[in-house]
Amino acid sequence: AIVAVTVTSDRDHENAERLRVYTVEAPGVESTQIIANKDNVYTTGDTVAAALVNTVLKDGTLIEKSKIRGVLSFGMLLGKVTDAPGTDLTARFEATTQEKKVDESQGVVEESNW
Repeated sequence: AIVAVTVTSDRDHENAERLRVYTVEAPGVESTQIIANKDNVYTTGDTVAAALVNTVLKDGTLIEKSKIRGVLSFGMLLGKVTDAPGTDLTARFEATTQEKKVDESQGVVEESNW
C-alpha cells in the first residue's frame, strides 16, 4: 500500500553521505524506518507518500525490505503530499499490493534472517 505518513525523525545515514534515514508513521501504520536518497530531503513533520513493503509500483517495481549499507529500510518515499496522514494513496499512484503467501503447514516460518 502507498500511504500518506508523517516524518517523525530524519538523520543522515552513518555509512553513506548521499542517503538519509527517516522514521515515518500514520494512523494504521506503525513506526517504520525508510532510507531515501538526498534528491528530496524531508524534515520532521513533513507529510509524504510512502510505498510500504509488498507494494507493486506502476512500473512493476516490488517494494521489499532491504538492508542498505548496514541499515534496514522498509519502504520507499515518493514525495510530499497534502493528504491527511493515514490516507491510502495506492490507487492515485496506480500501484497494487502483493499478498505475501507463507506456508506454515510445517510450523511457524521465520520471516527473515536479519
